[in-house]
Amino acid sequence: MKALILAAGYGTRLQRDLKNDESGNYKQLLNVPKPLLPIGSLPLSSHLMKMLNKTSNKIDKVYLVCNKFYHNQFLQWAEEWPDLEIICDGSLSNEDRPGAVGCISLAINSASIQDDLLVLGGDTLFHEDFKIEEFIDCFERQSKKGSAGLVTTVICTDEDTWKTGIVEVEEDGKISSFLEKVGPEATSSRLSVPCFYLLSKSSLHQIGNFLEETKNCPLSERDAPGHFVRYLSERERLHTFPISGRFDVGSLSSYKQCHAYFLDQVK
Repeated sequence: MKALILAAGYGTRLQRDLKNDESGNYKQLLNVPKPLLPIGSLPLSSHLMKMLNKTSNKIDKVYLVCNKFYHNQFLQWAEEWPDLEIICDGSLSNEDRPGAVGCISLAINSASIQDDLLVLGGDTLFHEDFKIEEFIDCFERQSKKGSAGLVTTVICTDEDTWKTGIVEVEEDGKISSFLEKVGPEATSSRLSVPCFYLLSKSSLHQIGNFLEETKNCPLSERDAPGHFVRYLSERERLHTFPISGRFDVGSLSSYKQCHAYFLDQVK
């Protein structure tokens, strides 16, 4: 199988927070892409690479999609990871980006990927108890039963149901419905879906179908990979893998929490 790190975002909210931060303690993070932010003792994406390297007997190639604006920074960082292949989406601003699902399609087509594909958000890290080996083992078991893929789920608060996609699942973990940014009264489920998916090779064609069907929609309706997860779950069997917690580095406050957590792990 292959792995793909999505790292082509522009981090507009975090950059805005950094510019407005009066303390001056984080000015060195200005114009640093989120996947390269220092988290603990390593850049965020280096944590992801270390995790992926534990699965060398399963994952035989890792790709990373970045934008043209930050391309050189990623090339410099990637010198430490010679087996990693960088793919540039060609965009120079948040307004002309192809979106996350478009980046998945770009990687599949440019690298001619025809294997099972692990898709990771380049701004997301999990708590230390997450074991990627167990995740892959679960995917392989579900694949034998006809599942199109496996997605992680994490419990969110009532307030966060307004901000994220929520899945309802059956007893065997199969997704029965996907609700996008609803109030807490709309469902008893509190299972949100971070960007960490393992897609079967037989389901990859659905990415092209999704992009074709949404080509006339605003980017906001086809950008986030969660939109594709909902699309796929409505057409094929898709299962879930619960995790204890994750960090989504989208703002200065969430960056501080993630950085402090991983600094503490070194002690």
